[in-house]
Amino acid sequence: MKKILSICLCLGLLLGVSACSKQDSKKDDYDEEKVVALATDIIKEMNNGEYQKVLDRGSKDVKSVGTDALKEGMDTYVTPLGTFKKIGEHDCIAKDGNVTIGIIAEYEKGKVQYTLSFDQDDVMTGIYMKPVK
Repeated sequence: MKKILSICLCLGLLLGVSACSKQDSKKDDYDEEKVVALATDIIKEMNNGEYQKVLDRGSKDVKSVGTDALKEGMDTYVTPLGTFKKIGEHDCIAKDGNVTIGIIAEYEKGKVQYTLSFDQDDVMTGIYMKPVK
């Protein structure tokens, strides 16, 4: 039950803070390379178990999720897939000064899509992960 609540909370943060659509995308509103670098760093920190470091990059709402919820998400979706291999494709969407990136992380036995949102100050305002089928 706690796992479901944690996952729903993470999803709610993402959707509540950064709801955007492709029609609102403006590639000129942000530095895509910078966003990809931020997302890549966060994924590496998640893979290394540096959950507090990840939360320190986040807004007050993201920090309220806590390290246990991040660890639980990793244990559920990522750990069974084995060793991290590389960062794959990504897509960015910008709206109202915020940007959301969907980025694929490849592991030995599968892939995970991380969806991360950032405000204009590069503070993470949402984090969500799901397996790619």
